[in-house]
Amino acid sequence: MVTVLSKSERSAPSKIATLADLLERLGDVPLERIRFRPAPGTATEEFLESAPDEEFRLAELVEGTLVEKPPGIFESRLAVVLVPHLGNGVS
Repeated sequence: MVTVLSKSERSAPSKIATLADLLERLGDVPLERIRFRPAPGTATEEFLESAPDEEFRLAELVEGTLVEKPPGIFESRLAVVLVPHLGNGVS
């Protein structure tokens, strides 16, 4: 799933001089969620549409930067149910 902010949802462009500035503009998301391919500030809707689904399956386009979405509550609950069963099958 990909989320793209509409023009009305995006704030006015700002000067981003450092990675700290970028992190603040992205909402202080964990660093491991910020993708550097393509370079921050250069990602487009067209890039996401043409990218392989498995590589960018859960990403948001925020001010030209791809930010991975964290797993949701459904995925977390599913993991809690499946992990014990998977562990039983491994010897």
